[in-house]
Amino acid sequence: MDLTHRETEALDALCDTFVPSLAFGNDEDPVLFSMSAADLGVSARVAAALDRIERSKADAFKFFLRLLSNPLFMASVSRGASPFSHLTQS
Repeated sequence: MDLTHRETEALDALCDTFVPSLAFGNDEDPVLFSMSAADLGVSARVAAALDRIERSKADAFKFFLRLLSNPLFMASVSRGASPFSHLTQS
């Protein structure tokens, strides 16, 4: 399923929120901990998976991504009116 630029930005940010690059300690694998969803291509796989689910569910997910890109929606659910992809991870 093709996503718009704004939907793709929202999906990338959402995936990186759930699978972020992490700081690592001396006894932890720096390669493993430093990989984020973007490094692993997670958002592209999620977008490809949208073709394999019911059309109504894929459309609902795309609508959710558009909401995350909408400053008015974001202002109603967060502290600011910035699209989700412009927020810091913290």
